Amino acid sequence: MKLPFELGIKLIFRLLIPGFLLTLGLYPILARVKDYFGWKMEMEYFLVFSVILTGWLIVTLDQPIYIILEGRRFWPERLKTMFVWLERKRLERLFHRKEKFYHLAEVSDPTQSHSYNRIYEEASVELRYFPLNGNGQAEAKYPTRLGNLIHSYESYPDTRYGIDPIFYWYRLSLKLDKDLREEIDTRQALADSSVYGSVCLFVSGAFWFFYALTASFGKSIFNTLHPGWMWAIAIALFFFSFLLYRAALFSQAQYGEFFKSIFDVFEKQIDVRRAVDQVAQILSHPKLHNDDRPTQLLTAWRYLHNYKVRCPSPDCAFRDPLTPAEFKAHEQKWHATPSVTTQPTGNKKSIFAPYRSALTSAYRWDKYLVLVKALSLVMGVLLLAFAIYWNMGLLIAALIIAIAGLVIEIAIRKQQKQYLVTLADIEQRLDLPPIYLKIKRNYWKDFYVLFPHAAIIGLGMIAASLWLAGRLPFY
Repeated sequence: MKLPFELGIKLIFRLLIPGFLLTLGLYPILARVKDYFGWKMEMEYFLVFSVILTGWLIVTLDQPIYIILEGRRFWPERLKTMFVWLERKRLERLFHRKEKFYHLAEVSDPTQSHSYNRIYEEASVELRYFPLNGNGQAEAKYPTRLGNLIHSYESYPDTRYGIDPIFYWYRLSLKLDKDLREEIDTRQALADSSVYGSVCLFVSGAFWFFYALTASFGKSIFNTLHPGWMWAIAIALFFFSFLLYRAALFSQAQYGEFFKSIFDVFEKQIDVRRAVDQVAQILSHPKLHNDDRPTQLLTAWRYLHNYKVRCPSPDCAFRDPLTPAEFKAHEQKWHATPSVTTQPTGNKKSIFAPYRSALTSAYRWDKYLVLVKALSLVMGVLLLAFAIYWNMGLLIAALIIAIAGLVIEIAIRKQQKQYLVTLADIEQRLDLPPIYLKIKRNYWKDFYVLFPHAAIIGLGMIAASLWLAGRLPFY
């Protein structure tokens, strides 16, 4: 989170502008609240307070905003797949455009060649807004332009120098002088402001959409504003939100070039010798000091960021990194006595093939469980709520859905159990930490299994009791 503490250009970019744009959507609500309570305070004071408070809220929500706009999380899987496909198609068009105008420039007269070269160079710039895969080719990994653009410059230090960009960025920034840090933060504030502004305009548009909807089909929150103007304001806010989002790509790209340049110039300032010394002592493996720099950076990142080390024995190449305490126990079990021959051998892919197959199947059933719980909760609550105003049949439907959900969940867990047993057996044989902690469940006593089905059933029974006592107006 980039919280501005002093009055200046960064405060305007990050807090005041987003707060003002979000207040555009909240203004009717603020006016109605002021009139309802009869407050004598001038409306301008309410607006100033709203700008500051909502601006602070947006700054606080910096990380979730970027996570959603980049498409890293919180997207429905099918929607994410569709948008990733669209980004891949855009990437293919850029590849074709680049190749097409490169070859046209080679065979054309000087006047046309200059124009074709310009188009080729623009396509080349656009291609750099995509991250690179293991083969050094651009790929669309995220469902949005912003996500692919940010990942393209954040992955730059890793692909060029073997440096984890997020982890080492904070350590590298401590090596920079104050003026340079201030310059970086100002550039980032400008990039943040356009992203925040786009989100605030969209939220304000959603508010005005709601105002227009209620004015068209119910009672308007504005008595003096025609619903047509409300629809126009909502559409305008959505339109400018989209424009600002597209404009944000340019400021993000400029900041990205600055971000990459910092690593190009100051990469050698990152000193990981102390961390490598610590790992070498834990592993009793001084040869770590002879590793190349990318390997040492990875070793230091693994230890400092995750508090993990990797066993140096070739026989343990298949194992995941361990904590220092886990490594000591592992060393005593597998390496203290040379005659121990029960250590699994082979490459990581072949050893973990059955393990990952069982894990994949178990996870598939996990998704079914989440779906059943979500449907039971949403449908049960809605049916109970509507039953109060309509009829007893909806209450009975809610109880049936809750009971059916519980039965289906138990059936799913019984199907999943065979894979959990396989996982536990392999984890025990390979000395791996367990992924699923509870395999043997008492389905009728386990809270995690019963929720939310039992809660819906309980609420339904309470509602039925109140109805029989004449306390609820079921029909």
